[in-house]
Amino acid sequence: MEGIIEIPNYNNYTQTVENGTLILTPKPFIDIDTTQLLAMDVKHSHLIDCSILSNETELLTIDRRVISTGSKDWLAVAIDIWKSMVPQDGHIQRLLQATTYNYRLTTNGDNGYKYIPGLGMAFQRKDTSGTIREIIHLVRHNSYGMVMLFKSVNGITYRFQM
Repeated sequence: MEGIIEIPNYNNYTQTVENGTLILTPKPFIDIDTTQLLAMDVKHSHLIDCSILSNETELLTIDRRVISTGSKDWLAVAIDIWKSMVPQDGHIQRLLQATTYNYRLTTNGDNGYKYIPGLGMAFQRKDTSGTIREIIHLVRHNSYGMVMLFKSVNGITYRFQM
């Protein structure tokens, strides 16, 4: 056999060698980075799983508190992050300074705003892309760790980690 065999996106495959033969098996997902995720059309995508953990260091131990896990809804993940940013005394200033959403400090959800019980604020919804941008922004802002799996409208499953 002569010639060169080119395999685009080789990192989307696991590689094994059996009896001198290279075997490439498609990974169940494709890893993407932030730039790729933000450039994707995520409209009508389906969130399979998203796990977000805090990185809290106390003395010489690391305690990883669960911020969000198992959610199948983009907005629910963002709300979990928001709730993690509000201390038990209910002071939401840190959240309000960090969020990219339009909000009102009100108890009603009039004029396109949705009220969140327990946070004392109402917010104006964004599309899927805007919600994903908010999630990424707040995960970075809070130095959280995140792994998400989602399926795009074309049926490809992606994994995003940060």
